[in-house]
Amino acid sequence: MRKLFEEARTQNIEELNGEDVFNDEIKNFDGTVQKDEFVYTLLNSDKFSLTRIEIAQVVSLMLDINRDDQGRIDIDEMHFSYKSYIKYYELIE
Repeated sequence: MRKLFEEARTQNIEELNGEDVFNDEIKNFDGTVQKDEFVYTLLNSDKFSLTRIEIAQVVSLMLDINRDDQGRIDIDEMHFSYKSYIKYYELIE
């Protein structure tokens, strides 16, 4: 997860759940993305260099947050964690 956040930070991505990463066509109205779409979006993006194993670890963390996830990743929750990471990074600097 940290590698994903660090790569997003170095790419100056402000919204991890925004159009820079996930286009509106794959997002559900509730701020979630199907697990497969999440994986393929990150694998096919030139902004991220995460391997399949690293993405699988992110997926397992994100799916473990909510038991009734129905195979969807809550990218709004991930974005909230990303914002916390950015604030922490700014404090350290």
